[in-house]
Amino acid sequence: MTRESNGLYYFHGRLDLQIKLHGYRIELGDIESTLVSTPLVHMACVLPVVRDGSIHHLTAFVVPTEAATGRGLKLTRQIKSLVRGMLPSYMIPRTFRYLDEMPLNTNGKADRKALSALIDA
Repeated sequence: MTRESNGLYYFHGRLDLQIKLHGYRIELGDIESTLVSTPLVHMACVLPVVRDGSIHHLTAFVVPTEAATGRGLKLTRQIKSLVRGMLPSYMIPRTFRYLDEMPLNTNGKADRKALSALIDA
């Protein structure tokens, strides 16, 4: 938000978790709640990956449940097959990163800033 010399305020960008990807408006919280509703995901946080100033794809950071066997490509395929019937294809994250525990902010929510630093790592 900026204040102009004429006293008007201008807002730049969104402050919520709605994004636009390939022409579709997407609520990231909808994807996260769908992932957590599966028996393989304990916690999830979905972030957009920005390349050249626009959103390129989605990445899901996932803490698997104890019922999840293995990690990597096998687990990603299992999760994607479970959510395929619940989400449109454009809402399914392209990449999945698996964590032992989700970094949390002081409010007990997923620390999106810490996770976004992992995207570039």
